[in-house]
Amino acid sequence: AIHNTLMELHREYLDGNQIAKAELETLLNRHTNFPYATEKITADMTTKADTAVNIYYDKNSPEFNQIEFAEKQIQLDLGDGILVSGKMDLIKKKNFDGTFEKTIVDFKSTEDSQAYNATIDQLQLYALGYRALTGENADFLQIYNLDTNEGYKNELTANDLEGIKNKIISAANDIRNNNLEHT
Repeated sequence: AIHNTLMELHREYLDGNQIAKAELETLLNRHTNFPYATEKITADMTTKADTAVNIYYDKNSPEFNQIEFAEKQIQLDLGDGILVSGKMDLIKKKNFDGTFEKTIVDFKSTEDSQAYNATIDQLQLYALGYRALTGENADFLQIYNLDTNEGYKNELTANDLEGIKNKIISAANDIRNNNLEHT
């Protein structure tokens, strides 16, 4: 619910429709659905989502003008029949005196929703997709935890991109060779 609310919030901004804070509850309600939860759990989860969305809005709406893409689909052709598809949550592009800082953001609903290293791999993969899409390299990767409303930013290097590309090709070859050892 939180993720979809933020996606719509960002996309509306990109379309020139800035959603006011007073409209957040209606927006969140459109994306909230807990069909099998008890009434108390539904109320608790809705309150938690409402709090997270409002804090996110307060902290980040001044930077909405930096949004380049929201929920942008990518597809990478790494050759030899290796295609990778994904969807980047958010890409921000900030102007510093004529130079741009590009950050790829991935939202996580909880701190432990996915291992840190797996998230970094995911973001590096998105950076490859961003480069294929725009011809530009991203500068930073950011994991944004929606529980704490904090972002953890890492610098991206050319070695990171080459490393993740090789990792994907290696994984594809392992699958082809039925080498499926747990790592």
